[in-house]
Amino acid sequence: SFASFDSCFKSGSFSIPLSNVYLVFLSRGLSNYQERYQITSSHGWDSIILFFSADEKDALDKFFKLLEEFFNLDKIAEDKDN
Repeated sequence: SFASFDSCFKSGSFSIPLSNVYLVFLSRGLSNYQERYQITSSHGWDSIILFFSADEKDALDKFFKLLEEFFNLDKIAEDKDN
């Protein structure tokens, strides 16, 4: 479920260590969800994604789409610098 995934993701319970890129994604990429949906409350990104999703599967899909968008934007910025 999305809640289980989110709990593991936040606690670092995955068997692989989080790289600096993932840490940047957590701090910057996911906080953009608050801006995207114009949320001014203190709800976390997980609550926001779940609220705007049809179900937990949809929430997971949205999470991974956001992750992909973040990496694509990061790659575009990196390509411009080179």
